[in-house]
Amino acid sequence: MDSLAENRGYRAAAKVALLAAIVALTVAITLAVERGRTPAFMAVGKAVVDTPTSLHREPSDSTATTGTLQTGVPVELLQYLPPNAMDSWVLIRSSQNPEQFGYSRLRNLDQIETENNQLDVWHAAHRLEKTGTDDLRKRLAAISEKLKTPLETSATADEIYRIVATETVRLADESLDPDEARALLASAEGYLNRISAEWQVATEITDVRSEIQKVQIALGDIPDPAAPAPPVQQTSARAELSRLLKEANAAFQSGRYAKAAELSQQVLAKGQGKRELAPVVEQARALQRKSEAAQEEFEKVNIQNQ
Repeated sequence: MDSLAENRGYRAAAKVALLAAIVALTVAITLAVERGRTPAFMAVGKAVVDTPTSLHREPSDSTATTGTLQTGVPVELLQYLPPNAMDSWVLIRSSQNPEQFGYSRLRNLDQIETENNQLDVWHAAHRLEKTGTDDLRKRLAAISEKLKTPLETSATADEIYRIVATETVRLADESLDPDEARALLASAEGYLNRISAEWQVATEITDVRSEIQKVQIALGDIPDPAAPAPPVQQTSARAELSRLLKEANAAFQSGRYAKAAELSQQVLAKGQGKRELAPVVEQARALQRKSEAAQEEFEKVNIQNQ
């Protein structure tokens, strides 16, 4: 409990420090703009504009804009790294035109690269949703490279692994190559296994494993536990009596007349009164008479020879 409270206190202090830095930075930007000068900024990362975005003088949608950046424009992240929230404000400037700078939402950026690998991967993971199959494949490959070195254990790392596993399963489901799909499912399982123990029982994790199972069923790798059991193949009465009659004939041919008579009697008992089985029953009746007669003759011969 002490470590949890300590961690919460650290996060709260970090938020306060970040807020103070943003306020101070906003004041500096405002003064510089009013005096017609470009402030000296420190670049802390780089990215690419994902959607056309207006640059604001302050971290608020209601403030004046300093310009607009179009999709694909490379930018630098300035002064501070934003918290892990897609709605966070981040100060950026155009790499092509340093005089064009201002605040933008983190969600408007793509391909973030900073010295904080966890932030980079977290942002990349949140960009996966709604991407098409080909783009998803490329993005997952890039994230896989970044995750070759496991992230430091944290709630954020667990969130990243869950999202990446979920999107990996989605790609497996959309893949037309069974071998690729199986490899992707194995990769998704690997990400889930990295999640800390207390998260393994979470509903979200259970849902991902359920999706993995669905793809495995579709691939034919495992049976569907929800599928109805296949009907038991019932042997038809005719087939059963024909089998018994065949055994009875075999017994007669080998000289086991008593056995032939016994099997013939079974056919008669099971087929008696069933019109569709009459031909088989008649053959059994004839074989029974022949078998009984042969048995009597066999016994007479034995008596005479004694």
